[in-house]
Amino acid sequence: RGYLGTIQISARDGVMKRPRKTPACFARIIEYDPETGALFWKTRSPESFTCKDVERKRVASRWNKNRAGKQAGIVNPRGYRVICVEARTYSAHRIAFALMTGGWPDSQVDHINHQKDDNRWVNLRAATPAENARNRPIPDDNTSGAIGVHFHNPSGKYHARITDHGKRIHLGAFTSVAEAAAARSTANLAYNYHPNHGASQ
Repeated sequence: RGYLGTIQISARDGVMKRPRKTPACFARIIEYDPETGALFWKTRSPESFTCKDVERKRVASRWNKNRAGKQAGIVNPRGYRVICVEARTYSAHRIAFALMTGGWPDSQVDHINHQKDDNRWVNLRAATPAENARNRPIPDDNTSGAIGVHFHNPSGKYHARITDHGKRIHLGAFTSVAEAAAARSTANLAYNYHPNHGASQ
């Protein structure tokens, strides 16, 4: 059932699409606990539904019985909690940010500790794409144990590198992983990478 919204039709494909909800709309239907990061459905009044007047009490009763007080959303295959409202899917961490600040983030919301479903307020920060890229966990396919470090077969040494504004920078070749990792750690500071960059998820 609809909630505080109107249907828009895309001129490109003719598909009905509802506009993005405002933070105020979410504040009426979702409760956010900044200490735990959980988001819960609120109890809703019949007036909050946009269906026909004669159906509102029944719809509200069914909604409150099935959803009120329960955690909102599901964890998707990528590990993020998402919440569907009026056939439109929203990321829970972006909703949390909007509820805390009163506005949608200008760009991205970064999970500081790399835990995608940890939506505690202390674990969220507004970030540009570049800032977000500077706080990534170590890739699953990494074989050296240190981000930005790989073994170079032709030389028999460990090479360290870092990326800055799309440019890959070679930091040197080293006889051990520890030396290469140390060079990369120094570069992380020089290029303003987040302290958590390269940590495990």
